[in-house]
Amino acid sequence: MVLLVVPLVVPLVEGVALGSMVGDPTCQHAHMGSLAAGVSLTPDELDELMLSSWNMRVATVGPGTRVNVTPLWFGWAGGKVYFYCRGQKIANLRRTPVCTVLVDRNERFPELQGAMFQGSARVLETVEDEAADEHLDAVRAQMGVKYAGGHGEPAPADTSGLRFEASARGRHWRWVVFTPDHLVTWDNHKLPRR
Repeated sequence: MVLLVVPLVVPLVEGVALGSMVGDPTCQHAHMGSLAAGVSLTPDELDELMLSSWNMRVATVGPGTRVNVTPLWFGWAGGKVYFYCRGQKIANLRRTPVCTVLVDRNERFPELQGAMFQGSARVLETVEDEAADEHLDAVRAQMGVKYAGGHGEPAPADTSGLRFEASARGRHWRWVVFTPDHLVTWDNHKLPRR
């Protein structure tokens, strides 16, 4: 027996909070009555996934037609994904800001959970651009706690005041703000069991 899983596809509407659209029965595709609506993440589940997952993958368009997929640490605020990176990712996003972000967890099919966001990225080129972003300060605090200890080491007992203080430097080290315009989520725990 083959079970086809079609995750929920939610087009995003400008000015509408991301979480408010996930699972909204009035949203296009959300009320299809299919298996897709039954396996999607709720807004709270999406936030939990985004705040507790350590790594995401970002797919950018490289030179020519090549796609560059890279795992990165990230922050989540205001329905946007924040990450700090350098090199080819920044060069790609400066040239073509359209990209895809994937956050998922678990390895076995019945346990897979994830969110795929499609949209565009904005490179914060200067310290002034960073200061003007309304969520970056909160993201720095969030990432300071999330990645305290780093690389799987135990976090310190007291995480208050920890911040991810990275800032624009050199030609390519930059913060990137990814704004999704399309979202697909899935939680295979919700699949009917046979």
